[in-house]
Amino acid sequence: MRVYLDAGPSMKQVLQRLLHTPQDAPGNAVDRSRAYILMLLQVFEQETSRSAGQLPCTSPPAASAFTPLPTPAISSLMEPLTPQEQRILRLLVAGRSTQEIAYHLVISRNTVKTHVRHLYGKLGVHNRMQASARARDLHLL
Repeated sequence: MRVYLDAGPSMKQVLQRLLHTPQDAPGNAVDRSRAYILMLLQVFEQETSRSAGQLPCTSPPAASAFTPLPTPAISSLMEPLTPQEQRILRLLVAGRSTQEIAYHLVISRNTVKTHVRHLYGKLGVHNRMQASARARDLHLL
């Protein structure tokens, strides 16, 4: 999802055009992707609402995962967190499982596990509970 959001408004326009592309045959690529396109457009709307200072009406569990951490909090670590590690930390603290994090960020479970391992090293912790507590102590959330 992040790749699409980072592409900005031009990507949103492309997705909207794809959504409204006439279907010449049932089961074509656009038809199969329609649900994913709708989900991406919903995330675009939520991101737009959040950046405008409005709260979205229905927010998915991972919505806050797309908001970057404040710079002072990041600089208090010996080695700063990458933007992806920040997103994973937010989901991890929210109690999401490895599978849920992978689904929401559209990455593999092994990639999530690698990022979590790096997070633990940077935060100096050994498990999710310690990571949550350390993140709160460092005002990373």
